[in-house]
Parts: sequence; C-alpha cells; structure tokens
Amino acid sequence: MGYATEASKAIIDHGFNVLNLDLIIAIALPENKASIRIMEKVGMIYDKQAPYDEMIREAIWYKLERRTYNKR
Repeated sequence: MGYATEASKAIIDHGFNVLNLDLIIAIALPENKASIRIMEKVGMIYDKQAPYDEMIREAIWYKLERRTYNKR
C-alpha cells in the first residue's frame, strides 16, 4: 500500500483508540479520485455529496463509525 493509505489507517486507529472518537469523517472534491479511492481502501463508507463551506462548491463525504471499525 502507498504512504497515503498507511497514514490514513494510522490516523483512523489513533482517532478511535487514542482519542476515543465514535465517528471519523473525511471529505474530498469530486474530481479528487485518488483521495476518494483511499477513503474506500481504508474502509470508509460513502455518506453524501454536499457543500463543505462557502469556499467549496460540493464535496464527497465518507464516514467510519467505531462500531463498524471494531468489527473488522
């Protein structure tokens, strides 16, 4: 796996196991296919396409819940 995938896995692990988060959300612009692929590779689930803020027209939102992550 590439550096971005390994870093993403480490961040998710830290979020759930150290910071004790229940939900992790990631976003990317629709044309950023590489980032979307990484979100999918690390087990995140497509949530929606919606605005992120005034500066970004539409973003692709993915999420990963602790209860789903712990079952892997």
